[in-house]
Amino acid sequence: NIENENTLLPLPKRTFMGGLDSAKGISKDTNNSLCALEVENIHNNQKNARYAINIDLKANNINAGDILNISIDGKNNNKSNASIIIVKNNAINGRLDSHAFGDEWSNYSTNIVVPSDASSIDIWLFANQGSNLPGTARYDNLNVSSLTCSNNIENENTLLPLTKRTFMGGLDSAKGIATDTNNSLCALEIENIHNNQKNARYAINIDLKANNINAGDILNISIDGKNNNKSNASIIIVKNNAINGRLDSHAFGDEWSNYSTNIVVPSDASSIDIWLFANQGNNLPGTARYDNLNV
Repeated sequence: NIENENTLLPLPKRTFMGGLDSAKGISKDTNNSLCALEVENIHNNQKNARYAINIDLKANNINAGDILNISIDGKNNNKSNASIIIVKNNAINGRLDSHAFGDEWSNYSTNIVVPSDASSIDIWLFANQGSNLPGTARYDNLNVSSLTCSNNIENENTLLPLTKRTFMGGLDSAKGIATDTNNSLCALEIENIHNNQKNARYAINIDLKANNINAGDILNISIDGKNNNKSNASIIIVKNNAINGRLDSHAFGDEWSNYSTNIVVPSDASSIDIWLFANQGNNLPGTARYDNLNV
């Protein structure tokens, strides 16, 4: 077998499919490990002979919207076609991603967002994919990890943790999503489902005293945002969590874009607060998305 290097996610179910004849551990040709896996098909007209690794989602507490990071090394052997295809529910019409390796060891890594209709994610490793001739391929250093999106948007600057988050103005929910991000693993989607709550917002508090930030210091605040379904994604920055302490604001558009500003800390401020709106100024329900917060 080729074991998952992440021992927290054991993957015991392995299957020969498409006529695959053998899978064996080898030590003579590895990619800096003790053992690699060689899969072989010795018959003609079995171009889809493959070694299948099953990831049972329910058994491993993996849910729709979670992220599976899958990394593996591979190489052709004697001009074979070493290839990987990742599918849902062990079915070719559930194809999620694929990659063809070359004649030298190389790595393939991808993040798979678990679909809502998936009971399993399956990794297919081919002996000679697409060829009707016999062939062998080699694989090494499999690592599969499950990542769950946080329901917060964390500060990418870990030296300034921002732990206090508040729903204001009737905001109903905030959840991490992996299906629509701006080049990150997870973004934040905030939602208001009621009418007449045009100021529904997610508030991030920056406690100045607790973080040794003084009057006259400068806070650089950067965040990406976008509307969702024609909402009004907007940010307002205030002092002391009060609308009459407004310091700056910005409205986002229908595509991901960045907003960055420098805030000079006022002398009468005990906090600087970042307000992220679901559908600012609109009395209809709405959702907005935010990503890559850096303060």
